[in-house]
Amino acid sequence: MCLADLTDISLSGDANNLDKDDDIGQNLTVKPTAFMKLYSNGVDVTGGNVKLTDMLTLTMELDAEYLQDFDIKAKYCTASTIPIIENSCATDTELFPEYSKPAQGYLSATFGAFRTTDLNGGSVPMTFTCSLQICLGSCLATTCQSGENGFGRKRRDVMDVFVSGSLRQKRGADDNSPFDDINVGSTLRIIANDVVIEDDDGNDNVCMNKLPLILGLITFIVAILSSAAAVVYLYRKMKAQTELKASNNKC
Repeated sequence: MCLADLTDISLSGDANNLDKDDDIGQNLTVKPTAFMKLYSNGVDVTGGNVKLTDMLTLTMELDAEYLQDFDIKAKYCTASTIPIIENSCATDTELFPEYSKPAQGYLSATFGAFRTTDLNGGSVPMTFTCSLQICLGSCLATTCQSGENGFGRKRRDVMDVFVSGSLRQKRGADDNSPFDDINVGSTLRIIANDVVIEDDDGNDNVCMNKLPLILGLITFIVAILSSAAAVVYLYRKMKAQTELKASNNKC
């Protein structure tokens, strides 16, 4: 028969801590990155010029290494001084629509080009900026006053997250994201549809087209003056003949 000694056991001794990177646990914080682009008829016009009548498509996308695990949601967006998205909803759907989400981590919106008022005319720079919320998994949709969702969502009830070497579960990829918002932006120039004469040959053609009209107008004016002079001459001649006859009759 054996009896175990169940009294407390105390250990004492000096531990030698070595300054080695292998012995230190490290927590790495990942901050996803994204970018914005502007297209016209499928052509990237970011930083270029477009006409006021062009249709544009604004896209925002996470960088490739974050697309599988993260999603984005547009919280606030402006076009220069014009607010276009507030609280994840469009401020004026006739000016700028709600964002659609073709895929996770990708937002897009198609709209007619517009610009701020500029009395000087010419091209006006427009800077589009957005504050994006980062979500683990897919972001929740926001139901806007227009009755539409900003970009739609397919919710994951349970999601596995790998953090600091251990696997844990996070229930519900809600909008209370632990990540800071990120900002993206792009700029282009909007050109009004003014009538512009591109070369000197065009000016010569315009002048040549006006020349017959000017010559015709001059001829018309000369004819009127000549007719007036002839009427005055005939009137004076008839008056002189009348006076001459009157004097002969007196004699």
